[in-house]
Amino acid sequence: MLIAIYGITKWQSRNLIPINDKAPNIELQTLSKESYSLNKINSKKTIIYFFSPWCSVCKFSSHNIVALRNSKTNKEMEIIAIALSWKDINEVKNFAIDHKLNVPILLGNSSTSKDFKIESFPTIYILDENKTIVDRVIGYTTEIGLRIRSL
Repeated sequence: MLIAIYGITKWQSRNLIPINDKAPNIELQTLSKESYSLNKINSKKTIIYFFSPWCSVCKFSSHNIVALRNSKTNKEMEIIAIALSWKDINEVKNFAIDHKLNVPILLGNSSTSKDFKIESFPTIYILDENKTIVDRVIGYTTEIGLRIRSL
């Protein structure tokens, strides 16, 4: 069973940015209208959670992002969420409120999707201290799965 799950996960992520590549820089605005740049994060692991407000799997997986944020300090790990494929800012705000997202929420666009090769939701990239991709996953992942991937 584990081998099948592993194989499916690898097949799903085949079109994403490869492991060991550098993550593209992000220059986006947050929900609170602040500017955010991935290049400004200094030497810490980073999780980037790509979601869409209409995505039903995102609704279930967002609580794992919240739980991970609650267990790790900002000094230990940066965790950000990037909204894609959204209609208006209120849709993103309502998703964030409904799911108690306690991480910076960035307003992504088609360029963001293209740069990170996002084809489905949720997609998660895990970066090391040098912004190198160490893992990536498409679809639901548990809190324990996130913790293991971010070690």
